Amino acid sequence: MLNRILFFLFIVLIILFFSNSENLLGIRGSLEKNLVTPIRLALRLERNDGSMPLRMSSLEEKVRRLTEENRILRDQLGAIPEKSRLYPLEVIWSSPAELIVSFPYDKNGPLSDSPIVWGELYVGRVEREGRHMLYVKKPTAANFKAPGKTDREVRGNLRGEYGEQIIFETDIREVLKTGDSVFVIDEKGGWTFLLGKVASIKKDERLPVQRAVVSYAGEKDLPATVFIAL
Repeated sequence: MLNRILFFLFIVLIILFFSNSENLLGIRGSLEKNLVTPIRLALRLERNDGSMPLRMSSLEEKVRRLTEENRILRDQLGAIPEKSRLYPLEVIWSSPAELIVSFPYDKNGPLSDSPIVWGELYVGRVEREGRHMLYVKKPTAANFKAPGKTDREVRGNLRGEYGEQIIFETDIREVLKTGDSVFVIDEKGGWTFLLGKVASIKKDERLPVQRAVVSYAGEKDLPATVFIAL
């Protein structure tokens, strides 16, 4: 089709060349209306038609990439139920007891006490909210408290102590062993996240509870990105 249009355009140019200047001005307006404008439109449509498959291909690739990223994220965060929402957060500042992360999203409700995680590891929970930042309390903070359990389903209470220690207290009659995995039970969502392992146990038969020191699995440097589960 394009070749035919170019051929007719060539014929018209030859006619214009041999026409006298008086007729040229009158012919020009007619040509603009009846020939040049339709040609421009045809060329524009042809270009648009050619780019449409490219745009569709780009969109399909973007959907495929996001779907794959979501699958990988779900695999990494296997402890998170499918119905939950996960948002990546950039770590701005970190100390042994606290964490400050960015939150560049719209808030649909309060975020306090929401868990911050990486993989199956419990990083902490939201203590305070800023406009675009969240202040996170780590389990190593002195005033941290949460219910917990072991991989043997022994339930008890977790709390942070001075010196960045995490203590797991449970009934003296429960069977607790060094090396048992310890999990935080998130009260807001009912989820469980890995905290660490029992490093040592202190028992006093005169007391109703036994105390275990938990070796926190997040003692090493955290990655630059963590996640909030909502």
